[in-house]
Amino acid sequence: MGRSRRKGGFGIRGLVAAVKGHPVGTAVELVGRNGNATVRDRRGRTLAHHAVERREGVREIILALVAGGLDVDAADRDGDTALHRAAFVPNPAAFAALVECGARPHARNVRGTAALGVLGTPTGLASPYDGIAKFIFDHQPMKWGLLELMPAVGVLGEDATVERFDGEMVPHALSHRLRSDMVLVLTRRDARPAAFIIEFQSRVDKGMAERIAAYRIEFARGVRRNHPELVGADGRVPFILGAVVHAGSEPWNAATDSAALMDRPHSPDLEAYGISSRYYVIDVQRTDFSRHPGNPAAAYFRLLQGDPADMLRAARELDALLPLDRYSALRHLMRASMLLGVDIGKHPEIEKVLEGPPEMSAFAEYLNNALAEAKDAKAEAEAAKAGERKLVSDVIALRFDRTIADRIRPILEAMDDSEGIYDVRSRALESASAEEFLSQLGLLNGHGPAAKN
Repeated sequence: MGRSRRKGGFGIRGLVAAVKGHPVGTAVELVGRNGNATVRDRRGRTLAHHAVERREGVREIILALVAGGLDVDAADRDGDTALHRAAFVPNPAAFAALVECGARPHARNVRGTAALGVLGTPTGLASPYDGIAKFIFDHQPMKWGLLELMPAVGVLGEDATVERFDGEMVPHALSHRLRSDMVLVLTRRDARPAAFIIEFQSRVDKGMAERIAAYRIEFARGVRRNHPELVGADGRVPFILGAVVHAGSEPWNAATDSAALMDRPHSPDLEAYGISSRYYVIDVQRTDFSRHPGNPAAAYFRLLQGDPADMLRAARELDALLPLDRYSALRHLMRASMLLGVDIGKHPEIEKVLEGPPEMSAFAEYLNNALAEAKDAKAEAEAAKAGERKLVSDVIALRFDRTIADRIRPILEAMDDSEGIYDVRSRALESASAEEFLSQLGLLNGHGPAAKN
């Protein structure tokens, strides 16, 4: 693997091992030594190529490598850059960090594949939203801005009258244990701590209420076992607010309270024993963020809304609010296009702008055109699905009766793939009776719409 020693007395094998699995502080110290950041192995891979295989601390290591002189677009013998490797793994946090440092998403390998193109493959990232969101909101101004968009001030009990939070907010060690996207603990002077469990979603998750309820229970257990400094003198753990930041095109229509997913008691005497665990939803595409000037999180969400008249302004506002190096409105627009589902690789005019100087107005114009095309294509696809659902519904009505078709309609409307829709039709044609058909779909014996007569 190349030369065995570099300045600092550490071999290339040891450096690769460090960026892959050593503690972040140790890895950053090693790659920061003179010359270490630019070494390559025999396959031409840089330390950044290897660093993308780790999950925790990858951004800090990549920033240290770039500060040490790493060429962020350096390619190995296959023409793959570190950004290619991050997409192949996949590691959205590493991908976002490399883009932040100036990596070119449209650089192509020897097979002609651009790193951004890998994101749309079955083995790549189904959606880069979660990883990029966690990267964006890793910055303190974004965290504060996100909290200001929530009704947290009004639900903190004795502190309901405060206008701004006072204290320090830090990512909590329990994030990894809970497997949630972000856990924040806010400690305040002369007041109880508050905890925030936040999920970034690009699609509606019908089981989110159960997940948030489980997260809250596990958080409370973890605090009592490992963080006694957060337990009050009265034995109570911090207030815990669950929140979902949803950037998908469909409205968030999942239950926001775990009690809605459970059978209610028949006796009034048992009403008090119902289980409730509500969470708050920021539905990005359906919220007016113009009412929050000076809030970087609101500016970022306005960018994701994809309003052609507002995207460029929101990107520049985000630049002004975030005191971060290597940020540019151009990169904000590129991220927004990724999150909005635009395949920039299919638009060579956009790629040309990205590869050249940051011509903001031209890029915004091209991006708007691409967004319009993507919106039209999605509308056509939805119309086709609606036709397929109606066809199957009519088949069911002819095979049995319209009442059965009406019972099946919610199932068809929840299906997003043609294969599943036509599978329902096949079941209807192959079933000997309506009861057999409903049973196959789990709509008999007290389950589903068929149980309501």
